[in-house]
Amino acid sequence: MKDITVILPIHEFVDDTAKWLKMSVNSVNVQIEKPEKLIIVFDPKIEANIKASLTDEETSNIKDIIQYLPNTTGEYDFCSQMNFAASNV
Repeated sequence: MKDITVILPIHEFVDDTAKWLKMSVNSVNVQIEKPEKLIIVFDPKIEANIKASLTDEETSNIKDIIQYLPNTTGEYDFCSQMNFAASNV
């Protein structure tokens, strides 16, 4: 499906973040109609944790649509993350 972008904001990386991130990406992965983009927006300090949490196997079917987007505004609350990602679509 075109003209659909999924934005996944991550404001901190704690114990359960990897589990929820995998579940969220898998939810996109199993959709019959894939979005045009899956934007994962985050605090740049946690970029390594996010990328390490997702294996090639988990992202193989959607690796071409995943965009990792470090938020450079310094504001990592939900609304700021969503606005930053939306301005980069």
